Amino acid sequence: MERGSWEAYVRDGKVVMVVRGYHSYEDAAAQSERVLELFEEVGMTELVVDVVEIGGFARESRQLWQESLKDIRRSVHTISIVGGSPLVRMAGAAVCLYAGIKMRVFASREDVFATSAA
Repeated sequence: MERGSWEAYVRDGKVVMVVRGYHSYEDAAAQSERVLELFEEVGMTELVVDVVEIGGFARESRQLWQESLKDIRRSVHTISIVGGSPLVRMAGAAVCLYAGIKMRVFASREDVFATSAA
């Protein structure tokens, strides 16, 4: 299985997380910690989740994200999912439903930022 990588940063006031390759529980734990730190810095905003290059994910990573996002749901007004297979988007929808956060789907990261600039 391909080892995954990730990054998390702020762009135009939104918290952005990018997942590449296989998203393991360890990756999810480290990335969710970083995302929580970014929300503490930025405050209420949108979370942009780019899964265009995701190769798969551990079931436990989805469960970890559910709990992490549930804890900060008052800071996340929308989660924008970028790309991903139907299975990945379905998992994202389950996480959003569990956390009570609105979800949108986009084809590219640039589409997310173009929409908010309009």
